[in-house]
Amino acid sequence: MLLSMLNKQDTLSMSDLRENTLVTKQAITGLIDRMKKQGYIETRKDKKDGRKTIVQMTDEGRERLEAIHPHRIEGNREAFDVISDEELDQLQDILEKLIKHLN
Repeated sequence: MLLSMLNKQDTLSMSDLRENTLVTKQAITGLIDRMKKQGYIETRKDKKDGRKTIVQMTDEGRERLEAIHPHRIEGNREAFDVISDEELDQLQDILEKLIKHLN
């Protein structure tokens, strides 16, 4: 999920990642540390605000994301297999309405 978010945004702050994933500061820090050790991401201090940590995906992270993509698609198909096309359309409408309301 984090790699996918970074793939779309290029760089995100630790606080942005935490807010977008709805996990605690401690949990996101641990996850970021593990992903750094695996070589999937890099971090640096924000030049404008030294208190912020900026996270960026590495080439190795992009390769990993591409490798797991087909498995994610199949997993999504299996997860939504119990929902009819009509129900999926309804779900999409409901989620769009909820997103507009929350924004």
